[in-house]
Amino acid sequence: MPPSASKLRATSAEFVPRPITKASNVLDATIVTRHPPDIARTDCIVGICTVPFGREGKDDLGHHIAGFLAWMSLCTEPGTNDYKQVWLSQTDLLDAVQKHNLDHVGRDVSGVAKNVTLPITVEPNAQALVGRFMSELTKKVQATRDDDDALVIIACGLTSLEQDIFLLDGQDYVATITSDSICAAIGKDVKVTFITPSVTSAGWQVNPSFTQPMTTRAEPIEFASRQCGALFSGYLISPFYGGHSTYLSKDAAGLPIQSVPVIKSPKLKAAEGKFHAELYSQLASRYLWKHSIHSFCFDEINDPWNALIGDRSGMPLAKLAKRWSNLGDVDSSASDAYDYFHFLGGAFGGNRKSQLAHLKHMFQQSLNAPGYHSNNLGEAHKHFDKLIRAAEQDETKCHILFNALEQRMSLVVLGDMITKTFGFAANFNKRCRDWSEGKWYEMAPTSIKELTNYVWGRIIANIPPMGMPYGRNLDPHKELFKVLSGPTRYIASALIMRCPAAGGRLEAAIDEMSEFLVQLINHQAKLLVMSHDVHQLGIEWAEICQVEGRIEDAKIAARTSQNDNATTTDNTQTAQLALSVLIIESSPRINQSTPRVTVHPPSPEKNSRPNDEYAYAHEREKGQATETPEPKVISIAPISPSGDADDEAHLPPHLRSRRHPVSRTTTPINSPPVSTISIPTTATLAEGPRAEPRRTPPHLRVGRKSTPVTSIKYR
Repeated sequence: MPPSASKLRATSAEFVPRPITKASNVLDATIVTRHPPDIARTDCIVGICTVPFGREGKDDLGHHIAGFLAWMSLCTEPGTNDYKQVWLSQTDLLDAVQKHNLDHVGRDVSGVAKNVTLPITVEPNAQALVGRFMSELTKKVQATRDDDDALVIIACGLTSLEQDIFLLDGQDYVATITSDSICAAIGKDVKVTFITPSVTSAGWQVNPSFTQPMTTRAEPIEFASRQCGALFSGYLISPFYGGHSTYLSKDAAGLPIQSVPVIKSPKLKAAEGKFHAELYSQLASRYLWKHSIHSFCFDEINDPWNALIGDRSGMPLAKLAKRWSNLGDVDSSASDAYDYFHFLGGAFGGNRKSQLAHLKHMFQQSLNAPGYHSNNLGEAHKHFDKLIRAAEQDETKCHILFNALEQRMSLVVLGDMITKTFGFAANFNKRCRDWSEGKWYEMAPTSIKELTNYVWGRIIANIPPMGMPYGRNLDPHKELFKVLSGPTRYIASALIMRCPAAGGRLEAAIDEMSEFLVQLINHQAKLLVMSHDVHQLGIEWAEICQVEGRIEDAKIAARTSQNDNATTTDNTQTAQLALSVLIIESSPRINQSTPRVTVHPPSPEKNSRPNDEYAYAHEREKGQATETPEPKVISIAPISPSGDADDEAHLPPHLRSRRHPVSRTTTPINSPPVSTISIPTTATLAEGPRAEPRRTPPHLRVGRKSTPVTSIKYR
């Protein structure tokens, strides 16, 4: 429940959160999934493929062509006419499929390109294709209104997290269809589902709330936390295998009776590396189920649409699965021979060249987006070129580059999310990626700049450094990624436009914003804990720690016994030294713990499924693979009345709660059975070193306690 009015400052009234329920409207219900969304037979469909001539190969953008034809196979049937559907392409798809032997994860899609019932309209000129797309979109919108149906837009090619569509002429970006322009052309009276390829993983980015908020089964925080990706990975990952990991054995009082060995063996390091990679992939893929596989999935049990959005009313998954099964299999031995980056699996074409081409797009899509760049564009390009050359030869370098690019994109998404959630006026009526800090700086008066700098310092303290692959520190070329200023200044300036003067009203807004960020971090941690794959790797890691910890204890005992003939003082010093090593290793550290979890291990049966899920995608699809037994129970204990900091130890110190939390209970998809879940959802934002700009006026340096937050929908 929201706090009582008597506990609120009068100046913070407009920031009091409204109580929400599971029936609340969600502003942005975007999810990443391999399941087709809910599509009815009568829905109007506009499809567009923006792969230009010369980029159709398997080692480039050919996988987008295969994906486009795969969607056609699911959405079209005999009798479909151009009144309901239109499919546009920048290149001749039939020629591309035959020339490059394209397939969609082992499925033959060449027959779809030969469809004479509903031919594909080809327009090689990028600008002309934009005009044709907008014209056909207008027609289908009118048909949707006339028949009271829904509209589905499917775009295959280079896109952004904001679902902008990029059109190329060879290697050059020559046109952009922004999601805002599409939304404006449609209007808010038509229900639209927008589908684009996932930019940060395998699967598809599906937005069923493209033109209007919608009622969903899951709460708004569920969607918001997924859309943050790996932005907060610097806070979230390392606690899972630290000295106070939830997977280590504890006594009845909840204190660790098992520690991480001080000297880690190669086996333990390998287990930690695998654990770390899974945690990061879960975040970056927006919790995509089986994130290393790109093929369609029709499993009703793990259907995120049913779990998060609501019941399906269109074509059932069984019918779509039957259509998909009508496509023949192709010999995938040749494509499987491609060397791919293992941390990406089957994403972005499933081979190194196509995956590197996608990383180049992740960087280049930001070059014309001023919201990404507060530093010099020339310097950014120079550092990127160094990293991409290194990434071609070294998978770890590629992983570093991907992590940095993903964090940049997720931070820009967070900027839009906050301005929408809190109802702040968008600066110059622009999205975060389109906002120019330089232009704002030229126009803003000095007093506003100083106040914005103060707010910016408070916000930036919540954003961790980029997450690195296991065992790596920040890359020497990190200058490329000094871009946190842009999106966070966008948020700060939007807040200042709402609260242009220092005082309680501004402090209340900052407090509520920090509470919202803590909610996002806590919910992401909860989703990680409840992941079946994370659970299995955590158990494996803990078992290795237990075995090697006993060996280490035995060695310490042996070294101690060798000194029995020494003086009592020497014996005492030796024991104290050995004990201090263990105490240091198991003592609480910043960012080295997660919410307390009681894990009841699964049955002792071993998983017979190979580790490389991408290579065995077809085996799983045909039902030949053996599933891993589900664990029995995972429970997260609530924070203790004494304010035990372990429950929020995955947060930096300035974000930890000083009050009792608000408990919640949800059951996300693809999770083991859950008994009780209660995590902290409140915190206060203390002024740390980064939160106090040197020139902050004295009257702004007073910390204020914030109010509890129970929702993310604001007036």
